[in-house]
Amino acid sequence: MTGTRLAEAAHLSPSAASEMLDGLERAGVVCRATADTDRRARVFSLSAEGARVVEEKLRQFRTEVAEALADCTDGELAAAAEAIDRLTGMFARR
Repeated sequence: MTGTRLAEAAHLSPSAASEMLDGLERAGVVCRATADTDRRARVFSLSAEGARVVEEKLRQFRTEVAEALADCTDGELAAAAEAIDRLTGMFARR
């Protein structure tokens, strides 16, 4: 994905996105390459280390959510799911 597209998706200014991507590249979690269709544009992708970090964070998140919701009743979980669906719809329309 291009830096411009990432900035738009994250609602960041191009300069803020560029700074963030520079840091992520220095950390070794993203790779930068020249776009095939426009040699002026740069595209970014997750590195192998970036994919590993994302997978680890997702695993931690799933564990924490499961622990937080372990004592909820089915009714409470259904109400929470409905609220999340409504919020997701709201953000999708933006």
